[in-house]
Amino acid sequence: MTPALLNNFPFLYPDTGTYLVCAFNDEVSELRPVTYGLFMRHTSLMESFWFVVFVQAIIVSWTVHAFSFAFFKNLPRITPFVIIIVLTLMTGLGEVTGMLMPDFLTPVMILSMAILLFGELKISWKIISCLLLWFSVACHHSNPYTSFFLLIIFLFAGLIYYWKYKITLFNYRRFILSMFLVIAGFFTIPTLHWYCSGEFYWSKAKSIFITNRINQMGLLTPYLQKHCKDDNFKLCVAKDSIPYDFLWDSNSPLNKTGGWTANDEAYSFMLKDFFKQPYFARKFIIKTIENGVIQFFTIEGRLFGPEREGGYVGDVIKRLWPETIPSIKRSMQYADLWSSKTLQVFQRFLFYGSLLLFGLVFIFGYGNKISRNHKAIAVFILLGVLMNAFICAGISMVDMRFQYRVAWLIPFITILILADQIWSWKLSRKTIVEEDSDQANPVR
Repeated sequence: MTPALLNNFPFLYPDTGTYLVCAFNDEVSELRPVTYGLFMRHTSLMESFWFVVFVQAIIVSWTVHAFSFAFFKNLPRITPFVIIIVLTLMTGLGEVTGMLMPDFLTPVMILSMAILLFGELKISWKIISCLLLWFSVACHHSNPYTSFFLLIIFLFAGLIYYWKYKITLFNYRRFILSMFLVIAGFFTIPTLHWYCSGEFYWSKAKSIFITNRINQMGLLTPYLQKHCKDDNFKLCVAKDSIPYDFLWDSNSPLNKTGGWTANDEAYSFMLKDFFKQPYFARKFIIKTIENGVIQFFTIEGRLFGPEREGGYVGDVIKRLWPETIPSIKRSMQYADLWSSKTLQVFQRFLFYGSLLLFGLVFIFGYGNKISRNHKAIAVFILLGVLMNAFICAGISMVDMRFQYRVAWLIPFITILILADQIWSWKLSRKTIVEEDSDQANPVR
């Protein structure tokens, strides 16, 4: 919680306003899951945003401890606490956890899946991991796709590994349980929407995001110019004047023709035809791979801008929770004084240094003393971070926020493995010294 405490208030983000409306105005967003809004409503006790951040910090801290205890039982019990201090001071972990957004749950989701697939914990801790996996999936639209494809890819990797070495990477009952929880979390989103509003839907603007992504890839205008001769798509009238900022530009044809939900069905019809065209479908896949690689390394930039009165979040808070405004005005973010530059310099060295160690271990063969289980969870987490990049780059956009929320997982697993190797070496040295001492003093 240190960054939020230094800021004098939990961090705000433009999307925070939508979740606040869900939480405190009894509305269901047409764009985002209501799940995190309900989480904010109940954890705040309708009294303070600090309670929300405190619970978020507890969830992240518990997950870090559970993961460490599940896979690194020989390390001192204080190890995960020390690692949390290091990662809070040298990565974006604290900033993401202290933000009123569901982003903190994406790394929790990846770690919880790893615990369920490979870890050994007492039953009560496993139950909590199951609940966290389900809840994490249900709080953000990208999380179900990230977790689903991560499990599928790792399943194929496990089958190939078994075919080659006759050794199973994980228990398939655990895999089925994890997949069940992911699917349950995915269907929790429309179920809550139905319960709160009477409508069963995931998002009423899913086609808008994909259309925006195609536009940012430079494929929308060429597609329209080629096919508007034969098809009368809604965007055809503006095929030569579509701005890059398709979602937010006031001159965008999207905003001139009724907004997001009013155009979703028409754009969905256009997208079906787009992906039926082999040329454009292939271009989309190639661009997604390119942007996924770019997204993977996009871990620096400005995450927080000044959220003041007059902006969307400020107006929502002023309308729903006006007594909070004086506290927000005292924050460094409000005064535009918060900077992550120094922290991101440290994160850069930790992140790329960890990737270098991954390369030495898995590409060049160094690390024969690392157990197969530790290698498996390291690969799983690396794939989780990579899958997060590709999913976000494919269905949303390339934005540092998406990767910033999970970048700390790479140094986290690296530090744990290094600490385990060093601790094991110390224990073996101590054993050798004691044996030599016993041989030198047989009477004792």
